[in-house]
Amino acid sequence: MSMREAVGVIAKAVRADDLTYERPRLADFHAELRGKGVPVNVADVMVEVGEAVNSRHTRTRQPRTARALAQMA
Repeated sequence: MSMREAVGVIAKAVRADDLTYERPRLADFHAELRGKGVPVNVADVMVEVGEAVNSRHTRTRQPRTARALAQMA
């Protein structure tokens, strides 16, 4: 499931038709983290994780199943 699909499901569940997903620029994400007091090295690592996920270099080992999602709840 993509982030857009996930947000669509959430939007429907909470009846928020105007809720959309927008992928932030990683530089903006870094700046926002820094603005909230996150140390620069931590912000750097969080951006690195974002880059890895966005490029699909990092992904879950197992596909999401109904059972796995239920265990997260």
